[in-house]
Amino acid sequence: MGKRKSRYEERDLRIQRFVNKAIKAIKIASYILALGVAAYGAWWFTIPSGEVIGVILIIASLLISVLASRELKVKEDE
Repeated sequence: MGKRKSRYEERDLRIQRFVNKAIKAIKIASYILALGVAAYGAWWFTIPSGEVIGVILIIASLLISVLASRELKVKEDE
């Protein structure tokens, strides 16, 4: 028979779950923001001048999208 948790322990668990979800949401939002900035930078540098910087930013945006998709998969598994 399990010991009943006090209301304070239950409250602490709810707060901890909320904080964990908020941290994951902030991480995902930062990945999406970084992806948008990288894509805009890639467009800005690649379209007018065809610079190498644009290609580097495109590669960076692809890496960011991979990281974001992994973070979303982890979130779905929980």
